[in-house]
Amino acid sequence: MEQKENQDENQDVEPIKVTPVEEITEINLCFQIPPIAKLDNKALGNLKKCKKLSLSTNMIDRMVNLTGMLELEILSLGRNNIKKIEKLEDVAGTLKQLWISYNQISSLDGLACLTNLTTLYCSNNLIKSYSELEKLVSTYLNDDFIRIDRLTKSVVQTPYAQCLNHSKQTNN
Repeated sequence: MEQKENQDENQDVEPIKVTPVEEITEINLCFQIPPIAKLDNKALGNLKKCKKLSLSTNMIDRMVNLTGMLELEILSLGRNNIKKIEKLEDVAGTLKQLWISYNQISSLDGLACLTNLTTLYCSNNLIKSYSELEKLVSTYLNDDFIRIDRLTKSVVQTPYAQCLNHSKQTNN
């Protein structure tokens, strides 16, 4: 009799729908315990429809190739131990936002391939020179100028960036 009652109760429960990994559009693995230390490019490559990948507040020390992530638009790697911006060529045509604040990055090398980037957050890194901004000028100086958040602890839109943006508008 008790078994029959349990069967009746289970009939009212809807089955859990599991989305195939290839169909997932947003992954949020922030602040994992234990923290993520290494990225697996083969596993990430299965996320073919992923538009937003959030891996902030972990212990990731290096970026990996994102081959297979054909629709990635937002990559959030803030609050990790990343030292170098690299291996973004596979998402260069789709990536619009890169969040890399609070890492150990000292150079903005590695961004030039990101042709659709509109937002870059890179505050509280080890960038010490405005000359790093010059690496962005030829690629990103347009009407939708990238906002560089607190580069070398300056305000959101640095005077240098405003000056560059103004000179672009007056030259048209």
